[in-house]
Amino acid sequence: MNQSDILLDENLDGKPLSIHDVTMASAGQRFVNNFIDGIAIWFLMVAYMMFLMFALGMFDDPAAVDNITEGPYLLFLLLTYFVPPVYYTLMEHFVGRTLGKFASGTKVVDRFGNKPSFMTCVVRTLIRIVPFEFVTAFSSSGRMWHDKWTHTFLIRTR
Repeated sequence: MNQSDILLDENLDGKPLSIHDVTMASAGQRFVNNFIDGIAIWFLMVAYMMFLMFALGMFDDPAAVDNITEGPYLLFLLLTYFVPPVYYTLMEHFVGRTLGKFASGTKVVDRFGNKPSFMTCVVRTLIRIVPFEFVTAFSSSGRMWHDKWTHTFLIRTR
């Protein structure tokens, strides 16, 4: 598919817009997204760990903290690594934005201007795990691998 064939939205008069009619997010906006999302994910992980510590009775038994890397505690600790993928997948699928994207005035759309499908969001999130994927923000196109490989776009909303 040619880039000029990509429909991102429709004008009020019903005419389709091409990729050339919208403004892609800048590297600076992507930096803001990642910075704010990193803070949000950190808070979610801390809240999750506090919940686990409460649920496992660690506040009542301080000695249990010494055993956090053993037995069932290890499983709950490993589940913490699922917080970032769940955050990105759910936020981008249901809202089309993460907290960072709200702050920077950007949103994720598919090639037709819609919110990405759930599976597209899952794949976008998994691609973020690829080493050095973050460096692709500075490519000549400004699109990262998780955008290119899933045929999604990060566009400015204001």
